[in-house]
Amino acid sequence: NFSECTDGTSAGVNILLDPAQLTAPLDAVQQGKTFFVSETAVFGAPAGEARAFREEYADQIADSSGYFIADIENERCLVAYQRSAHLDGVYFSRIAESEIVESLRGIRILFIVIVTLTIAAGLGLAVLFAVKTSAPWLGLARLLEDTGNAGEEPTTDYINGRIQEIMKHNKTLAVQAEEWRPAVRSALFHRLLFGGFHDAEEAMEAFGRIGIRLDGRFFAVILLTINEIEGSSALQELNAYQVVINEHLSRPLPDLKGIYAVDVANEALVLVSQEENYVTFVDQLEKQFRAISRYAQDEWELSISFSGSLVDAIDRIPACYFEAKTAQGYEVKLNNMSIAWFKKGKTTEKLSFYYPVTSEMQLTAAVTKGSTEETQRVLLRIAKENEELLADHQDVYLRLLYTMSATVYRVVGDNIELQEQLEEKLDSLSRGLKNGRNLERVFQQIYEIFLDLCRHFTTGLTETQPLYEQILAFIEQNYTDHQLSLSMIAENFHITEIYFSRLFKEKNGKNYSKYVEDLRMAEASRLLEETDLSVQAIAERVGYNSPQSFRRVYKKNFGRTPREK
Repeated sequence: NFSECTDGTSAGVNILLDPAQLTAPLDAVQQGKTFFVSETAVFGAPAGEARAFREEYADQIADSSGYFIADIENERCLVAYQRSAHLDGVYFSRIAESEIVESLRGIRILFIVIVTLTIAAGLGLAVLFAVKTSAPWLGLARLLEDTGNAGEEPTTDYINGRIQEIMKHNKTLAVQAEEWRPAVRSALFHRLLFGGFHDAEEAMEAFGRIGIRLDGRFFAVILLTINEIEGSSALQELNAYQVVINEHLSRPLPDLKGIYAVDVANEALVLVSQEENYVTFVDQLEKQFRAISRYAQDEWELSISFSGSLVDAIDRIPACYFEAKTAQGYEVKLNNMSIAWFKKGKTTEKLSFYYPVTSEMQLTAAVTKGSTEETQRVLLRIAKENEELLADHQDVYLRLLYTMSATVYRVVGDNIELQEQLEEKLDSLSRGLKNGRNLERVFQQIYEIFLDLCRHFTTGLTETQPLYEQILAFIEQNYTDHQLSLSMIAENFHITEIYFSRLFKEKNGKNYSKYVEDLRMAEASRLLEETDLSVQAIAERVGYNSPQSFRRVYKKNFGRTPREK
């Protein structure tokens, strides 16, 4: 609709509302609840009253829009206003306070209803949760009450059966029981290793409830030992140690039948075999643990040793565990096997060492001929034949060392030059014999003196290179070979891993693994700076099997990845 105003202008209103929405504001205008007032025009209210209202509340109309409280027609009202830019006027709209309160009453009732329903629902859920949670425990309480009132002692099988039935019908308790399984297993292993079971049947039954079978012909307890740890990276190496255990020992070993359980917390493994012959069982163990040792060395540069003991009955496992601990303290690997086995000495009263006259003659002949290979062969045979004495009868083994040292002095004889050149080593040997400790080291001293004598009779002792310098030269020539390992070097120089590790740390001031790591990192840093080779190519060049291992070690040393500047 268009209408003509007194000043000659026209105004138009387009309303796009349904009838109900259209009627409401028109009704408000007719009742004087909504009106417009300016200097020249008034709509929806008597002109005098409208202008008087505007003048009365002029101080309240400060902004372009807002609201204030006013008394209109003896009624307290909320008044909203909106300035009109085109007509230089103000739109007013009022609503009585009583109407606001009345309209909010329904909302208040709705709010109360919602709150009441929410509280009721919450209480219901809480009761349901409490019932569900307490159901199994109430069942256990009733079970104990029934068994107490039965007048006779219930059997263990009956109680266990009822408990299993209660758990089976309660998912929450079943999930909790599954989460507790590792802790239960660890507790059972602690009891097994330290003699907490009364008999074999009790142990088998307890482990059977968590799905571990302990029925077998032979049992082995294997302990794991880290040969060397660099102080600055001890935590990382221990983490690597755990990774090796978790990756290889927490599941059935592929080439070993009968491994049913691993106790990482106690660093002990209890293995069970159904083999008819324990020799087959030992062969399987040796094969598998040799592979684990190689993996730890190649992937993590971690030297791990194993010690163990064998028994043929479950109730002897605690003794087996302490026997394995004893073997763990041996100063030398007892043989060419990967596990240092506990071995009892002979029970005869009179014991003698192996060093027959024929062996002494062969050794003397090999040394004076300058035959290094033959000298090493005879010495290694003597060491192997006396390995049980070293483990269990060190007093007898000490007599062997005194006898072999006498052979050394016979070979040196009256040669003043030899005596002067070997003076330091001979003095050290004498102190070791008097001390009577670390007999493996004393044997190694005799071993080195015989090799020095052997070289003297070929090239002269002054031209020979000390063992440590030979090892150092070998490492520097081969550190880029990913197969280089502590065991490989020890085997190459015919010494034990433990002796090599101690010798290297004593002479160099750092562990063998750290020394090789530093060599590899220095070369890797040079290749990254001077070449465009890929990270994978550089990793292979400096002796790493995988780029991932190379990146991990590089970041540990330099605090950044190989490609970060």
